[in-house]
Amino acid sequence: MNDQKFKADAGKRRPSLLQMWFAKALRLVQATLEYGAIKYEPGSWRNVPDGVNRYFEAAERHRQARLLAVQNGFGHTDSFDKESNLMHISHEVFNLLAIMELELGIPVDDDELEALAAFHMPPTAHKIEAPPIDNNSPLRRHAIPVLDMHPKPQVQHGR
Repeated sequence: MNDQKFKADAGKRRPSLLQMWFAKALRLVQATLEYGAIKYEPGSWRNVPDGVNRYFEAAERHRQARLLAVQNGFGHTDSFDKESNLMHISHEVFNLLAIMELELGIPVDDDELEALAAFHMPPTAHKIEAPPIDNNSPLRRHAIPVLDMHPKPQVQHGR
């Protein structure tokens, strides 16, 4: 059966991958953006004179603070900005995203963005087939369930 008959989505982008696998990190970067929107104005980061250089320096300051904490025995998420009380890594990621957006220019049309997002197929020869999962194993019963973003349709057999 052609699984594209009712929904032609083959080859389309999968934005859920970002939200599903980076939800916590994105939420913390979002908090950094919300903090900045209150401190300044929503979207005002786009209007900072010499923004790319200034956001680069800000990202480096937060990176330096984070790495100093790591050198002192703390984890990458144990270093907090004194003013905002948000993690340095959240500020660092926001600043890098701001640089990326500013360098891409506003607006970028859909065709140009798709051209920038096009990638070569990655090598997959290193992959090995995983053994089947035993859902009854003692270790599996306490594992966090993994959502299947593309479940196979269930085939009904004769009654």
